[in-house]
Amino acid sequence: MKRKSISIFILLLFLGTSIKAGLDDRKGFVYGAGLDLAPYAKFSTIFAEVELEKKTTAFGFQIFAGYAWNKSNMLVLELHGTSFKEKYELNEPYKIVKFDRTVFQDYFGPMWYHYFGVPGKAFFTALGAGTAMSENPLKDFNPDGFGVLVGAGVEFIAHWQAGIYFFKGRSPGTTNPDTEEYDLSYISLCITRFEY
Repeated sequence: MKRKSISIFILLLFLGTSIKAGLDDRKGFVYGAGLDLAPYAKFSTIFAEVELEKKTTAFGFQIFAGYAWNKSNMLVLELHGTSFKEKYELNEPYKIVKFDRTVFQDYFGPMWYHYFGVPGKAFFTALGAGTAMSENPLKDFNPDGFGVLVGAGVEFIAHWQAGIYFFKGRSPGTTNPDTEEYDLSYISLCITRFEY
């Protein structure tokens, strides 16, 4: 349900038109959403004392809201993530365990965007440090860890930008059998529509 709500929000934002016309100053309250293609996504975990690793292509999303204090700088709270399907077959004593699941790997936290140029024709960099999240339906509890998200790109017309992002996250170490240690990373290409 959460993913469906996010998808509807992104669709409405993409279909919506700007309240302000022209090349406005990038200043004040900002919000936006984007769609990702991650040509590289890696998830590794320890399950039943066996290390599992998956490298694949994934799709994702980006949602953020925050404040731009001038045309060059904005600080936002961002949710940026990918998801993909994975299948495993484990040979445990006296049985074979098979499972099929969707893996979510998300960054949630503050992001600082710095723009070089005027709105509509600017290069940008992005940097954030926050929470790394992964959802595993086979476990009762999934501990959040620490993650870093960095990016760079171009605002090619007013309210639209394209960028490349790199995410790296890791869960805290755990001895609880109902939790899962994980290591996450992805490189994604993102098209974003945002309002300011």
